[in-house]
Amino acid sequence: MTPNYLKKMLPLLLGADPAQATNVQLVSLAKAFAAGYGLVSSVAPAGEFGTEETYRNRIDSLFWALSERSEHEPDTAIRSRMVHAMYSLACETVFSVDLRKKNCCYRAADALVRDFVGVVGARPENGLFQQTGVCMCAADLLYPAPAVDDEYLLFLKRQMAGWTFALDADGCWPGVSSEVALERIGVMNRVAWMFPDLENDAVIRRATGYYRRCVRVPADPLNFDEGYLCTLGRMYEVALQGNALPVDKPVARRIARFMYDYSLTLPVRGDAWYYCTSYVIHCIAESIGARLEAEMERHIA
Repeated sequence: MTPNYLKKMLPLLLGADPAQATNVQLVSLAKAFAAGYGLVSSVAPAGEFGTEETYRNRIDSLFWALSERSEHEPDTAIRSRMVHAMYSLACETVFSVDLRKKNCCYRAADALVRDFVGVVGARPENGLFQQTGVCMCAADLLYPAPAVDDEYLLFLKRQMAGWTFALDADGCWPGVSSEVALERIGVMNRVAWMFPDLENDAVIRRATGYYRRCVRVPADPLNFDEGYLCTLGRMYEVALQGNALPVDKPVARRIARFMYDYSLTLPVRGDAWYYCTSYVIHCIAESIGARLEAEMERHIA
């Protein structure tokens, strides 16, 4: 997990054809290229990890692939991750906002939330994943200043209140998987940052304390249940999120290191391989960026 890994992986990821990638792979590619762009557009020496133009071109093609595919994705949980990835690419990777892309994000999120809210009857088996994903996109849609009576804001408030009520005194959601729980924590913490009126820091911290004790980073990549991979991804994101929670970079690095080791056991260009690689690239880019920023500050001082 060194800067050389980033240089080695860039040509491989650039060789990925969005038209041939699965929807899950598109989301992972979006995470990887957003992290790379954040590095090259801020503190990295020109050209060392690729050019801004290279990343912009790939981000552009990924955005439109996600936009087109998300309209036809039948699984709401995957669709919500695709829409959120669109927001990340359109609003967090360029200095000037592309209004065409922003409006496309708005329409995609609006359709997603409206479709979810309009469902009558029992939810499918992955309904809890759908719920957290839709809430994440509802927050994207509402930010920065929703009207107090906005129907989606009221929907978001109901979901947050339901999650808060269901949390027990230990910080556990009985009957809910660790992956869903960590995703709820991430959504609640993000919503609290975006809309201070909805903050509930005590609940967020209590839940985080419980699930940080429950979720362990595996030691042996050769003896690992791949179904646990997304739980580690959610823990990685919670560890770096901040706001109501202390940033825990050591945990994030341990998770990224395990994903690196596990990726070496996987077929290249499979869903799991792309998933692991995106987190490894994010971790390395964050580490390089932090080091270069510290060096710049020392020179200025």
